[in-house]
Amino acid sequence: MMIPFEQFFFDEVRKENVFLRGLGYEERSEASEWGIEVEYTNDAISVRYTFGDKDLLFNTCIKLGENREYGLWEWADALGTRAAKKITDNLVPDENALGQLIQSSALCLKLNLKQILEADSKTIKKIETAREAVRLEWESKYK
Repeated sequence: MMIPFEQFFFDEVRKENVFLRGLGYEERSEASEWGIEVEYTNDAISVRYTFGDKDLLFNTCIKLGENREYGLWEWADALGTRAAKKITDNLVPDENALGQLIQSSALCLKLNLKQILEADSKTIKKIETAREAVRLEWESKYK
């Protein structure tokens, strides 16, 4: 089964992230029946763009060193530098919407990469605290 917009996703992510390849990040891409992803890595960081699953979810995830993986929106919120209005979404309806999400995420990453690479334990704690608050809110609504 091919994920909708698969080739478009690969092409757009690569186009919008030329700066990562220019910084020496290695690129890996993968497609499965559940989703597609492009990952950029170096010794310090891993950046994964994902799209698919049953809800056609788009997300950008970042893992810094040995820390857990966090969404780009979590990093931007913790750093107080929200650079894009919408950088994750469910049920992406068409290529135009997907392209806008990819562009917004790449711009947000570009604007926040230096701060992410320099993040300290306080920033990670902020992300974890915010994540826990979201989890508790979700549980109070749906459990």
